[in-house]
Formats: sequence, C-alpha cells, structure tokens
Amino acid sequence: MKNKVTLFFLVLLSSNSFSQNKLQLVDSLKSNLTEITNDSLKIGMLHEISYAYVYTNADSSFKYAQQEYDLSKKTGNLSGEARSLIDESNAFSYKGIYTTALELVFRAIKIGEQMNDSSILSKAYNSLGILYVEEGNLKEAINCFMKAHVLSVNNAKEDIFELINLGITYLQLNMPDSALSYSHAAYQRALEKQPWDVDMIGAILRTLGEIEFHMGHDDIALAYFKKSIPEAVKFDDYADLNASYFDIAKLFRKQNNIDSTILYLQLAMDFANKIGYNKGVMDVSIVLSDIYKPLNKDSTLKYLQLQVSIKDSLFNQEKTRNIERLSLNEKIRQQDLQDSLLKARQERTKYLQLFGITVFIITFVLFIVALSRYKASKSTAKFLGVVALLLVFEFVSLLIHPKIEKLTNHNQVYMLLILLLVASLLVPLHHKLESWIKQKLDHKHTRFPRKKILAKTKNKKEVDEN
Repeated sequence: MKNKVTLFFLVLLSSNSFSQNKLQLVDSLKSNLTEITNDSLKIGMLHEISYAYVYTNADSSFKYAQQEYDLSKKTGNLSGEARSLIDESNAFSYKGIYTTALELVFRAIKIGEQMNDSSILSKAYNSLGILYVEEGNLKEAINCFMKAHVLSVNNAKEDIFELINLGITYLQLNMPDSALSYSHAAYQRALEKQPWDVDMIGAILRTLGEIEFHMGHDDIALAYFKKSIPEAVKFDDYADLNASYFDIAKLFRKQNNIDSTILYLQLAMDFANKIGYNKGVMDVSIVLSDIYKPLNKDSTLKYLQLQVSIKDSLFNQEKTRNIERLSLNEKIRQQDLQDSLLKARQERTKYLQLFGITVFIITFVLFIVALSRYKASKSTAKFLGVVALLLVFEFVSLLIHPKIEKLTNHNQVYMLLILLLVASLLVPLHHKLESWIKQKLDHKHTRFPRKKILAKTKNKKEVDEN
C-alpha cells in the first residue's frame, strides 16, 4: 500500500504527469531557454522544467532546479530561491534521499516565512508532509497538509493537492471516513477547475477506489478504478495506469479470480517497465510469484529471479545515493558558507552606511553651531530645523525598521501606525531644535546691533564735546 501511496504522491507533485503533450512543451521550453534574457522569466521556465521532470527523471529535475537556484541567488530573487529549494527537495524525495530532501524543504520554509509568502509556504508544507509520509510519521504529515490546505484555500490547484494528500494519509491511519471526505472534496474542486485540472481526475478517482476497497465496498471500488483508466490513457499517464491496474488485480485476487488477477498484474508490469519504476515491477513480481507458486514452478522462479535482480539494482542505487548524499551535503555546506559571507558583507555595508549617516548628522549639528557665529536669517533657522527633523526621523526609521517588520510580520498598516507614533514623538523635539537653532542664529543679531548703538553713542558724545 505504501508504495502505491508514494507513487501517487509523486504523480501529484508533477502536475505534468506523464503526458506526451506536456513533455513536448518541456522540450520547447528547453529549446527557448538560451534565448531568454529576462532573469525572472528564465527562473520561471527553469522551475517548470524541473517540476515536469521530478517524476520522469529525478536527475534532470535536480539539474534544472540547481540552475534555477543559482540564477535566483545571483539576482536576489527570494521567491525563485525558495521554489528551487522545493524542486530540489522533490527530486531527492523521489530518489529516496529523504534527509537531504528535508534539509532543503526546511530552508524553503524559512525563506517563505521571511517573505510571508503563502504560496511558497503551501508548496513547502505539502512537500514536507510527503516526506513525513515516506518516513511513516503520519501525524506530522497530517499537520503539514493541514497547514498547506489553510494557506492555499484561495489557490484551487494547490488546494487539490493538499486535499487528496490528506485523503491518502487518513487512509493509511485507518480513518476511511476522513479519507473519503477529503478525497471527495478534491474531486469536486478538480471538476470545478476543468480543463486545466482535468489530468488529475484519473488519479483522484483511483484514490477514491482505494478507499472504497479498504472499506470493503468492492463493487464501488472497481467502478472507480475502471473510471480512472480512460482518464489516465487520455493523458498517457503510465504511472497512474500502473497503479490502477495493480489495484484492480488486488481486488480480483481478493475475489479469488486468478485469471483476471494475472491479466491486470501483467498490464501493471508493462506500464511499470515503461517508466522504469522498479518498485512497481517489484510489487507485481512479488504477487505473481506467490500466485504461480502452486501452479507453475518455472513462472515462480522467473519472478523470484526478477525480484533478486531488482533488489540488486535498488542496492546499487542506494550506494549511489549515499555518494550523492555526501556530495550534495558538501554542496549545501558550500552554499550555506557563501550565503553567510554574502550576509556578512551586506551587514558590513549596512553598518558602514549607518555610520556615515551618523557622522553626517553630527557634522550638520557642528555646522549649525559654527554658523551661529555669523549672521543668518530666521527663515534659515526654520529651514535648518525642518532638515534636522527629517534627518533624525529618517535615521530613527532606518534603525528600527527591521525590528518593526519582525514585530508586525510585515503588516503595512501596523508599520504605518508605529512610524506615525515615532513621528508624533519627534515633532516636539523638532520645535525644541528649531528654537535652539533660532537662538544660536539670533544671538549674533542681538549682539552686533548693541555694539553698533554703543559706537554711535560714543561718536555722538565726541562730536558734542568738540
């Protein structure tokens, strides 16, 4: 059951499924990639290509996700960086490298929280939930899917993913009523959003069949399985065809209909081979070897040998994955190091700028003091008072703005109210500064006229004496 659930999760992750038309679209995107000069558009295209490859070719998916990440970092595109981390996580999830996949998706969540971007957080929590399912931590998976569901309530396409994943996870928790409720909700939303979500309907129908089969409603389950097949054929969805035929085989075996069981197992095997899905081939060969055991020793041996061959292949893949894991961990370490150095440079630049502003404000005050030794008009005093107020306000805003953003979670209304409060506190200071500047500038006015009067009086006395 777990293998089939995993398979469906991966099909959902790639909304491109296995459609030849969509693969042709990916080829078209790849051919036009070198001609694109707009970085944002190029990042988006790299994301689409990586997303399309996640099930059909995990290595290619990671390759384009890495290009997406590098370009996003270079251009400072945080949204693209987060999406690329999710794409990389999905690729490693498919390859079974779950520890690395978790590290990548946690980094994406961190960026999503910094940006307060519900779309990124929804995708990240959905991917995280899938990873928890793979590790058997179903309760945490439910929590993640629920978070993603709340975040994507206004995004029908994302919400369908979360609803169906909730249905599958509840089925694994042996809660078929909840599973059926969420799966029906996903089906209704998919129907409402035709035609762009029509390629998901076959997979959803098959999931509804699995739930009904679990509840013992074989006839209803078989009807769902058969309805899902034309939908999968329509979009060349070999992965879902493999899963649907395997589910039908399980149902016929339960009814002890051996001929039909073998027929549908062979069909499931064919489609698993077409997409190189070793686990799917393994599932079928285990059931076939068990069926043929009392009937045909040669066939039993054939499928047992196939199992051994696949196990050897999977073992070799695991060794390769361990090497890849070490390489990727080192690459991630280097990326983190570069990020830390970049952050340190940015912080240093920021502090230098603040230091420069502080020096300028001090210099400005000294300039006013020096100006007080010369004559100046009251309009000059008023102007300098306004300038001083603006300088102080902007300087205070620069200092407290990051803390305000964190405190208000980037809520623009709250940020505006706090800045207004700061401005209201600075206005009285402005009046004091203006009065002080006027006093300094007027000091010369009151001093020099007095000397002139005394000089005139003295001259007059000398004239009178003569």
